Amino acid sequence: MPKFLYHIDPYKREVDTEIKSAFEEDGKKIVALKDCLFHPQGGGQKGDRGVISVDGVELKVIDTVKDPYADDGAPIMIVEGDVDAVSSGQSAQAKLDWGFREKQMRLHGAVHMHHCAMEDISGQKIPNPRTSDLMEDGTAFNRYETDLVNEELAVKATERLAEIIANGAPVTMEDDAERDGFRWWHCNGHSIPCGGTHLKDMREVGPLAISYTQKKGKPKITITAK
Repeated sequence: MPKFLYHIDPYKREVDTEIKSAFEEDGKKIVALKDCLFHPQGGGQKGDRGVISVDGVELKVIDTVKDPYADDGAPIMIVEGDVDAVSSGQSAQAKLDWGFREKQMRLHGAVHMHHCAMEDISGQKIPNPRTSDLMEDGTAFNRYETDLVNEELAVKATERLAEIIANGAPVTMEDDAERDGFRWWHCNGHSIPCGGTHLKDMREVGPLAISYTQKKGKPKITITAK
């Protein structure tokens, strides 16, 4: 599977590239780039936003998804603007909405590490969340279907997470040696399969607000990036 720019350098905000294709299908305006800066929606992480500029034409990227017809998981951008005015082979400048991406990465690191903190405190493996989602409004949540997660444990894990963020902990991403396109998140002695974008250190996650609730007996931990 090819390396995409958002995996090579998730901090890269701009790139000079080339239009692969630009067209309208099912009422959506779509652009594909030779070198893709924008991360597609997947695994709870929302598709990137930004701007693509082509010879004076500005296309606003309102979402990024995986191309359903591509075998390599290549992203395509859903845009607003005159896609008929651009064509394959044209030079283009892509600029990421960094504020949106950075908040997604902050939340992504937080939901991973809060789960890991609960495992450290309880001294046992906790089943992965039934649902884990990074919302567009700056919140994220892990929803569980296990009795191992309760309010007391969630509060202790929140305190542990705050300590980890304050002290810092390096984050590394690694490609799986055997499974093409499969990646691992490593931090503080924990490893989680994840294909998303992440900060280099937990210190960058910054201030959070975390709450515990239950719905129909199912624990839910909500994290808000301040």
